[in-house]
Amino acid sequence: MTTNGSGAAAGARRIGNGLLYLSGADVDKACQEVDPVACVAQALAAHAAGEVDLPDEAVLRWEPQGGGMARTLNMPGLIGGPVPVIGTKIINASIQNPTLGLPRASGLTLLFNPVTARPEAILQAAGISALRTAAVSTLAARHLQPDVAQVLGVIGAGPIARAHVLLMTEHLQIDRVLVCDLVDDRAEALVKDLRDVCAPATVEHVAEPDELVRAADIVVTATTTTTAYIRYDWLKPGSLVVNVSLDDVDEEAYLRADRLYVDDWNLVVADTQRLMGKLARADKIAAPGGSGGGRPVTGTVGQLVSGTCPGRDDERQIVVVNPFGMAIGDLAIASRVYEVALLRNYGMFLDP
Repeated sequence: MTTNGSGAAAGARRIGNGLLYLSGADVDKACQEVDPVACVAQALAAHAAGEVDLPDEAVLRWEPQGGGMARTLNMPGLIGGPVPVIGTKIINASIQNPTLGLPRASGLTLLFNPVTARPEAILQAAGISALRTAAVSTLAARHLQPDVAQVLGVIGAGPIARAHVLLMTEHLQIDRVLVCDLVDDRAEALVKDLRDVCAPATVEHVAEPDELVRAADIVVTATTTTTAYIRYDWLKPGSLVVNVSLDDVDEEAYLRADRLYVDDWNLVVADTQRLMGKLARADKIAAPGGSGGGRPVTGTVGQLVSGTCPGRDDERQIVVVNPFGMAIGDLAIASRVYEVALLRNYGMFLDP
């Protein structure tokens, strides 16, 4: 990916462009000129500085015909600055979609004109969401792991895992990648897909999650589990776990980790489904700098990026990062994608 994180195309935005629709293919093309890590770093720094508005997400869950679980999330956000970025991300998912030959998750990102408040772009969200997720993990690893060759382990072999491997091997010194999935064929397919593009790093299939966790310096979870399975005694000294799928790390690992980071504490507390939210409401985990019961969260990823909270002070410390997922990261990338699309004439205008 080439770097265009500074918004050099911002001059292309103007009132009255109309409503631009960008398909997944359009988004993919535009992303070749966007640095998602730079975009998300800017959004996280703004978050740490209190320059964003991040309302509670709206969640609707239901059980589809045939069983399983489905949900829709609507996550609005605003990033301040000379040209504010304002919009909302709608991301839907159904557990049974892969059995129907469909991606588990899909959705739309909407950008609003900061002057008129009119919608100015509708973008397919899945690719941007995967990039944002991987960019947050990459930034966390950049600030929390020693700058040496490392072993990256991903649990889950879907699009989120793939995005992490591609971005982290590009931005970090990774010399070995381990992949584990409940479905061996899915893990093998991802390994085969990544071997050439990740070279010189090697890519291997590992059969069991405990084997992967015990071997990896960086562990990324990208599963659909609702039951914790990663135990504290699996974690080797000096390891970093980025708990992307939120329910993989068990209670002991949360409470005993030497460092614990989130992206936004309010998102943690507001969530009634995930383990960390339950621990917060049970006073077992407290806000950054908080007093009272519970081990305090060390800080946010945004504070790490901006240098306002500590990272490791011992290379043997075990670190857990629990990023719930902030829409501002998606909006930051989507805004750059929109600017590139205007310059390159990607997409289709839906109204005058």
